[in-house]
Amino acid sequence: KADPALQVVAVDGRPIGASAPAPVHVALHKPAGVTSTVADRHAARTVLDLVPPGLVPRGTRLYPVGRLDLDSEGLLVLTNDGAWTERVLHPRHGVEREYAVAVARPLDAEQRAALAAGIRLEEGVAHLVSLRPATRTETALLGGQVDPPPVPSLAWYRVVLAHGWKRQVRRMLLA
Repeated sequence: KADPALQVVAVDGRPIGASAPAPVHVALHKPAGVTSTVADRHAARTVLDLVPPGLVPRGTRLYPVGRLDLDSEGLLVLTNDGAWTERVLHPRHGVEREYAVAVARPLDAEQRAALAAGIRLEEGVAHLVSLRPATRTETALLGGQVDPPPVPSLAWYRVVLAHGWKRQVRRMLLA
């Protein structure tokens, strides 16, 4: 028997039971130019650098749930809750990811059909759950959230994925 007031029960150095840390979830706006990782010797800044020191209990290790590439910005959740992370990230749970994407000019019918059919990438055939033009209201809201503000001539779309591969949306649109 262990007394949690006096002892810490751990497996492989990780506290379990009553001594396990409380789950922490932090919603963070990741700006472009920041790496979505805990540590990277090549990165000038990581998402952990953006978390105010007093926001998270001392000794709590946070990890990003998913990723946004260096050039992307948007909502990223940081947590110490591995079970919750698995429920959000694993495709069997069906959690979709939505992205606002800008392209130089509107997609034509052939390009939209190719995206709807799926694009062959290195990992396999990538599919979108949906692709639609962003509304004027959505585009106006994005203009107030993106820094620097987007070029007015860009065509904005809303893209939904069931799961994401590295730089999947960018690679699909480039193809």
